[in-house]
Amino acid sequence: MHRLRMAFALGVLFALAAWVSGCSNTDLDSGEPPVITVDVRSEETYVVGEDIIQIYVTATHVAGGPVRLSMVDKPERAQFQAFQNSAAFTWDPIASDVTGDTPRRLVFVATSSNGKTAERVVHVHLRAGNGQPRFLNSASEMYDPASSVPLTIEVRVRDDDSRFVQLDMPAHLAPEGATFEQTGDLTGLFLWNPSLEQRTKRVHTVTFIANDDDNLPVEHRVTILMKQKDTGGEIGDSHDRCEAEEIIEHSPPPAQRTHKSHIIDARLKPGNTRYSSLVLYWTLDDPMNGSDAYFHSVDMYPEGDLYRGLIPNQLLAPGESKTVFYNICAFDENAPSGDDTAIVCAPSSIAYSMNLYSPDEPDCLDDATRQDSPATAAPILDTAWEFWRACKDREDYHAITVQGGQEAEVFVVYSKGSALELNLMDDAQRAVPLTASPCTGYSSALLSVPEGQPARRFVLRVLGDDVAYQVTAFTEESIEPGQCIDEHLEPNDTFTDATPLQMSHSKISAEICAPDDIDIYAIDLFAGDQVVFDLTFEHARGDLDLTLFLPSQSSENIGDGVGAAQSWSTDDDESIFFTTPETGTHYLLVDTGTTGNTYMLETMSTCVDSDAYAGNDHRGQAALLTLDEHTDLKLCPEQDDWFRRQGFAGTLLLGELFVHAGGVAGDVTLEAYDEQGTRIAQSTPGNGRLDIEFAPTQSGPVYFKIRSSKRLIYTFTLMQFDL
Repeated sequence: MHRLRMAFALGVLFALAAWVSGCSNTDLDSGEPPVITVDVRSEETYVVGEDIIQIYVTATHVAGGPVRLSMVDKPERAQFQAFQNSAAFTWDPIASDVTGDTPRRLVFVATSSNGKTAERVVHVHLRAGNGQPRFLNSASEMYDPASSVPLTIEVRVRDDDSRFVQLDMPAHLAPEGATFEQTGDLTGLFLWNPSLEQRTKRVHTVTFIANDDDNLPVEHRVTILMKQKDTGGEIGDSHDRCEAEEIIEHSPPPAQRTHKSHIIDARLKPGNTRYSSLVLYWTLDDPMNGSDAYFHSVDMYPEGDLYRGLIPNQLLAPGESKTVFYNICAFDENAPSGDDTAIVCAPSSIAYSMNLYSPDEPDCLDDATRQDSPATAAPILDTAWEFWRACKDREDYHAITVQGGQEAEVFVVYSKGSALELNLMDDAQRAVPLTASPCTGYSSALLSVPEGQPARRFVLRVLGDDVAYQVTAFTEESIEPGQCIDEHLEPNDTFTDATPLQMSHSKISAEICAPDDIDIYAIDLFAGDQVVFDLTFEHARGDLDLTLFLPSQSSENIGDGVGAAQSWSTDDDESIFFTTPETGTHYLLVDTGTTGNTYMLETMSTCVDSDAYAGNDHRGQAALLTLDEHTDLKLCPEQDDWFRRQGFAGTLLLGELFVHAGGVAGDVTLEAYDEQGTRIAQSTPGNGRLDIEFAPTQSGPVYFKIRSSKRLIYTFTLMQFDL
């Protein structure tokens, strides 16, 4: 009713204004058509295979109100996305679309709410390309070294006069351990699970070759960039030099509401003489919690001293929104191979962020659960980064309770320069200072409550204008003067009471409290796993050493045993790189021969498929499987095992899969495919195992695909019966 009354009042006002001016209100409905505009000329020329046609259309009407946009005779394979008063046309023409003397007419139509229409015509000339294979992949990829899944690149080429192009990856031009398979006439799949040592190297390269037998082979070199470590408990320890920000100048744009691509602009700062190109990496995944975010890459093109990259419009409907995270990296294209300083990325840590909306969504879409008062404040977790959105004139509140004897460091991460207001108060309504990073977008505060004091609640207030931000906390027991920070881990002086470490990644702050003190840690590994242990400390305060024991060595005398790997240098810091030959619990000893010292221990392990069929990670390298029980098979997260078996019509194939270590059968999927790649059967769980049963309809190879999100040891038994 309120809207009806408002509409009636506005109608009266318009009528009075018309009467005063001597005009009739029928002028508002005088038959005027809408006004339609396009962002290109009335006649354009494009080259097939080189140009993707994008035309943005807008329309208005003198009477206001919505205008609907449409298209007459839309070309095949073209896209036309219409919004209220705007639209986007996208077309990637092929050789058969080449025009002769007569151009192709693109007709855009605008229809107003009163039914009046207007047209705009764009005449498009399409010229043939040169017919050479052209790679459609970016020249760079970003990979998170903390990822649990391999890096995959779907290599795609386009050739307007060839139906098939031979794709290759020379082994000497690729990282060790990488594989490549041609998966289609114009496609291939690159797969690489970097070793732990490879993950510590910043830059890798791979070269692909396309040959259509009509032209000289075309090479495509791809730079693989290992993503910089995201924030942890040391978020500001090593990033205050603003190295990237001294080279790359960028101001994150506000929330986006457009039918066009999202524009990201940056500059190379004056005085820079080394870096000559910029690349934009973006993702809609979670880049903060180690969730294997995939980063798209876009070469930024120069416009004077400005570099511009485009993030594709996500074509969101009203009421929908997404947050995009991105980094901008500068490249020294003349640097020698292997130079890790050849690339620098801004921000120095974490990522920029930006909220995306439909052009028809005027509001800032707040979080699903509103935490809009101190009493209903959302708890700040110390287990993960949480993602939030601050909307104008809508306060968000977050709270953390710190127990007596505890310390908590709270972090808020956002795009530097964002309109975000932060206030932190204790339970007595006293302000707690937040320290802002001088380089990247984050603020932090260290909160502590002395031992024996009651718990205290701290509340964080956030206010911003459509800004994405993330919140987390890192907690540990607070330390009194003279107290050893290691006490919460003790006792861990024997193999039986060792402190457990996570299989994939761990970071622990601890201390050897006296010369006779030792710390022992336990980590479960499978044979073939690669593991790295990094021990960092101040050598001037005392030397520390590392020793790794295999499961079979757990009965050794700790004081006398030398273990399977050691790092006993007299220099600052110790590191062990090791590929284990055994499955079971491994033990890491930290000790000293001089005096006590504090240290940081970081552990990272990588699953490596090292069983008898290693290398069967995709269908092109499926291992031939006999009718028998196959034991001690290893499966790595998201790194499939493929097997093949000749199928015969008139028979029944039965497979059984048992998981022995690392998980249960419910963590695994088992599927069967025919020679054409069509799935013909999938497993069903039962009695602690997976069963798959089917009768091939034709003679030919049958492929079995096994996948899991966990590292596992399993047995697979294959049987065949005559029907």
